[in-house]
Amino acid sequence: MVLFIGNIIFRVLFFGFYFLMLVPGPEYVSAATQMLKVRPGEWTLYDTQGKAYQLQKVVKVNNKEMVVEYSTIIRDMFGNPKVIGKSEAVLPRYSEHAASTAKNNTTSKDFIRVKNEMVECTVITYPSGLTNWISTDIPVSGLVKSVKKGKVLMQLIDYGKK
Repeated sequence: MVLFIGNIIFRVLFFGFYFLMLVPGPEYVSAATQMLKVRPGEWTLYDTQGKAYQLQKVVKVNNKEMVVEYSTIIRDMFGNPKVIGKSEAVLPRYSEHAASTAKNNTTSKDFIRVKNEMVECTVITYPSGLTNWISTDIPVSGLVKSVKKGKVLMQLIDYGKK
């Protein structure tokens, strides 16, 4: 039950982040460009607060949307990975809707180490206290790290292409 709730919380955070990062404006250009570069077979793996892992894999892409498969993974008592949930979502590749809070967000640049390499990120802090690190070098959504009120919600640990 806890993992199911964790999966729901992750989806709310991810989809909320997904639509916020596609709001037009100078700080969002790189995120929107990232969605247009997405290719089938690309994947990202996130640690979600140390309780589970979230694997996001691009299954299919066309001009307007992409299909992303989400797998929630835990380690069993022997340390072996076990998929406990799987779903798919059809997401727009780019959205032109505007948000009234876009002007209240702050942005900066930072570097985060992923897979023994430094990844350059745009850091966006929203009025709600949510901070996301986004990089055009990372497939799928470009999300590298998400923090709210000092607590890491998600952190990218691996990525690649099929």
